[in-house]
Amino acid sequence: MLRSPKKTLAFLPKFVVETDKQTVEIKKDLTLFHPHYTFSPQNITVQGDIFAMNFSLLSNKEEIATIHKKFLSFADAYEISIQAAENEQLTYENENLAVGLVIAIDYMITQDHFNG
Repeated sequence: MLRSPKKTLAFLPKFVVETDKQTVEIKKDLTLFHPHYTFSPQNITVQGDIFAMNFSLLSNKEEIATIHKKFLSFADAYEISIQAAENEQLTYENENLAVGLVIAIDYMITQDHFNG
């Protein structure tokens, strides 16, 4: 499940991605030149070019998914490759987590482009 936390005053965007076993928060940090995003818990990291949507998601420094944006399409389209885990349930969790994070990241980047 992907949700934007309800707050009375929010200066920067923040999303929470929840799966059956894991909750990851992604928020935009205040920076002057290039947007930066923080993932919590810290075991989730992104490696690659997040702004070109060509990156890998890592959990505890182990790659769980790779994401590539398809540029020759009528709408935004992504190729998400999930790495098989030691058990089927963990692979399912990684799928849900990857899809939720891609949606949240894409939304925040799109908002940056529209807001200048």
